[in-house]
Amino acid sequence: MNNQPQDIGDQVPEQDDILETSVISSSIAAVQQYGWFIVVGILCVLYYRKSIQAKWQDMKRKRDEDIYAKKYDAGTAQSRQEAMEAARRRMQEEHAGAAAAWQSQQAEKEMVKRQEKIEDWEKHTQGLGYRSKIKKNDEKASPSQPPPKSTKSKPLRNNDYSPLAGAAGPACQITFGRRGGGSRGGGG
Repeated sequence: MNNQPQDIGDQVPEQDDILETSVISSSIAAVQQYGWFIVVGILCVLYYRKSIQAKWQDMKRKRDEDIYAKKYDAGTAQSRQEAMEAARRRMQEEHAGAAAAWQSQQAEKEMVKRQEKIEDWEKHTQGLGYRSKIKKNDEKASPSQPPPKSTKSKPLRNNDYSPLAGAAGPACQITFGRRGGGSRGGGG
């Protein structure tokens, strides 16, 4: 009786170890024998992945559109089409109204300009001058006085500023060499 194992669980780990080693050894043998084919296959899959995904997405989109088209009947599609047409018509009317308002504003501006030109010409023929240099807003304030000058602004930099001297102290200053030393020749 001592020859038989007391627990069946004792035999299972040995079988699992044998199974694991056989799977590992067979996969290593396959890689050794077909390694280059596997590498080339993986590279091909990676290279053509984008085009395959695009085709897959197109097929999926077409299938979804077909399901969507079958799901809704012709009456629903007709009512949706009519609603879209009504919305387009409404938007077109709004745009046409805005364009008409803009056109009337432009016509009014042109009329005002034309009136100003007529007034300027009448002033010119009366000897009052042709086209005043003073603008309409300035005439209301003070037609005889020039506009007041603005207050004196703060200078942008100090008077003793030199861009070649730098601002970080004497270590950053640029020094120029002598011009035209006579002992070396050349130079002016």
